[in-house]
Amino acid sequence: LRVMTRGATIVSFKPYGVDIIGGYDSLADYEEDRGSYQGATVGRVANRIEGAEFCMDGAIYMLTDNDGGNTLHGGVQAVLLDEVCGWVVFHKLRTAGVTAKMEMRYHKPVSTLQDYIKLRGYLKEMRRNVAIVVGDIYSSEGELLCECVCTYFTFPQDKAKETMGYIASSVEDRDYTWEEALQL
Repeated sequence: LRVMTRGATIVSFKPYGVDIIGGYDSLADYEEDRGSYQGATVGRVANRIEGAEFCMDGAIYMLTDNDGGNTLHGGVQAVLLDEVCGWVVFHKLRTAGVTAKMEMRYHKPVSTLQDYIKLRGYLKEMRRNVAIVVGDIYSSEGELLCECVCTYFTFPQDKAKETMGYIASSVEDRDYTWEEALQL
């Protein structure tokens, strides 16, 4: 995963060695293309949370101060997990889908100072055309940082190809361990 520091823009993401983002080569290219929001990350919070804290149901929640005493934006974890869970739909179910619901549980902040983070997604349940997918983010030391449950509305393959341009995955029909994936 390559992320540009300007706006947390995802430049490249290569699960199984295939770049699914197709980002631009330079900052100037992003600045020229103002309408597409290529690689944009959309978090659970837009703009600033004053004082880096909020109150819900009488409890005060302290957030990371990343903007002079405030919290600016948030949710790169949600973007990454939605992407990983989407790949479960694409690869395991061999079709396209849209996220209908995403429930997040944040355990610890994801530090950008780590050498890497580990993202994992798997299909938990399939009900007709609704897929329940679980995703996790682990630190480089193996500590669970964030987890989610995504509900995807999936399309029949012919409709996915016709309306969404879905092309079936060419990746092998087997799961990889973390160690095997690092060797790809």
